[in-house]
Amino acid sequence: MKRAWMLLLLVPLAGCLDGDDVETEPGPAPAFQQADADPFFANVTVAGDLDLSVLSQPIHGILPVSQELVTMSDGINIHNGVYLPDGDGPFPVFINFSPYWGDTAETMGDNFGKYLIENFVPRGYAVVLSAIRGTGHSEGCFEVASDREAMDLKEVIDHYATQPWSNGHVAAGGKSYDSTTQNAVIAKFPTPNLKAIFHVSGITDMYSYTFHNGLWARADAGLFTTVYSAGQGTNEGFTNGEGTPDGAKILRTVGDLTCQENVETVVIPVSTYATGAKTDYWIERDWTRDIGSTDWNGSIFFYHGFHDWNVQPSHIQPWIDNLPEHIDVKLWLHQDKENLGHLYPMRTDWNLTFLRWLDQELKGIDTGFWDEPRNELEGTDRVWRAMDDWPATHQAVAWDGSGAGGNTQIGVSLSYTPSLTVSRDQIGVEGAYRLAGSLTATFDMTAKSADPAVTMIVRVGDTWVGEASLRAIFRDGLETPSAVVPGLPVTYTLETYPLDVVVPEGQDLVLEFGGEPRQVLALPTQMQGNEYDIGDLVLGLPLAPMDALAIQPKPMPCIAC
Repeated sequence: MKRAWMLLLLVPLAGCLDGDDVETEPGPAPAFQQADADPFFANVTVAGDLDLSVLSQPIHGILPVSQELVTMSDGINIHNGVYLPDGDGPFPVFINFSPYWGDTAETMGDNFGKYLIENFVPRGYAVVLSAIRGTGHSEGCFEVASDREAMDLKEVIDHYATQPWSNGHVAAGGKSYDSTTQNAVIAKFPTPNLKAIFHVSGITDMYSYTFHNGLWARADAGLFTTVYSAGQGTNEGFTNGEGTPDGAKILRTVGDLTCQENVETVVIPVSTYATGAKTDYWIERDWTRDIGSTDWNGSIFFYHGFHDWNVQPSHIQPWIDNLPEHIDVKLWLHQDKENLGHLYPMRTDWNLTFLRWLDQELKGIDTGFWDEPRNELEGTDRVWRAMDDWPATHQAVAWDGSGAGGNTQIGVSLSYTPSLTVSRDQIGVEGAYRLAGSLTATFDMTAKSADPAVTMIVRVGDTWVGEASLRAIFRDGLETPSAVVPGLPVTYTLETYPLDVVVPEGQDLVLEFGGEPRQVLALPTQMQGNEYDIGDLVLGLPLAPMDALAIQPKPMPCIAC
């Protein structure tokens, strides 16, 4: 079997690591010669059974950038910086849609834009840096992930798929917002011209970016969309780089500030501050609801972190769970914590793996990419493991109450937070074991107030590894609250963020009910005095094999941060 992760001895992109830092092992020399300046192939000493010579080689020059306006179906012009190889083509296209370009789409954009242009245009790819409407040099109002914005992406994709220099095959992607509205395209407005999307810490449900199960996921929860839309809609500045006013920029900025869409982006999210409800505004921007019925038939390279607290891990599993089987997915989930875990790939096999994926999907080259494990996950022990199916299937574990000393009624106060140890005998395992997916818990709670928060912290020994939380009035769904009567027990089911946790031999899984969560904000009045009845507690544990990849990916610094 051909494996990208057998090529772990590549020197990463220039500036990431020095060649002297790369370990080498004996092995066959590559079957071709490649310039040492090429970061994808330089100093390769172990190639396994992968024929690197079939991959796209850097044989082209890069033509000067072309600034192009593409007119949308509603008359708005979207600005694009287009970078082409100097050959005859036709070429596949990679589009990086972003609200962050400002003046930079014509100067290779950010670090990821430079990475694409400097490394893929020479390999026969066209790269387009496209500014979301209402941002950069694009006209219109920044509507923050609206259906209209997603339609723009579809129309831009279709435009560049039909250019005379294009082979009709398009990929799109980037990190964070640059990897967000593309999810709306494949879920709600699919086009066959889009063959692949590169998902790095993208948002799959805008509500879940600022709220989590009715609670605030950020201190600025209701204000975030307001401030973000205004900031990105006016992020160009007021000079042309020579210290003089730029009239075109000023007109665009004034237009952005008077957008009716910006008013809606202010009023609706702010109202959710108080209610926590998932209104139609948020439902329009929840693509996990639509992706299951899409007829889009491309592939996704999905990279996200278990410790990404910018675009939280809650954006991972609902999306993956609902993806239809006809969409091919390559899944890498990591444990890196730098920059809030919000990172481009940090594995030395990244460059080559990305190239092999694009060559396979956009050029039709048989690179053996899909012969390899689809799901690769890094555990809390920093060991990478492959799984045919992720997440692991839940195994039900009934709790007998013994861990609470027979007292199954637990009152929570500021001075006392109960914790329960889950024994290996109850789980039916010996030694170290692994949980890969979300942990669930079903139990009764009697609230003191009419608007309580229900929480559960998950620890391995004394180390926090995950948590679950719920605003109790949304136990039956986020769209319509259900009343809570103080003094009456109610059954709740909590689900943690997805995780990949190894519980070592000699340590135990510990559940803390009513504890203060790290990743959401709950009011003290929502937390105090609630009674948790764990007499009939049932856990759902995603127990998974411990088998590790035979050759472990090696870490490297972030190439585009």
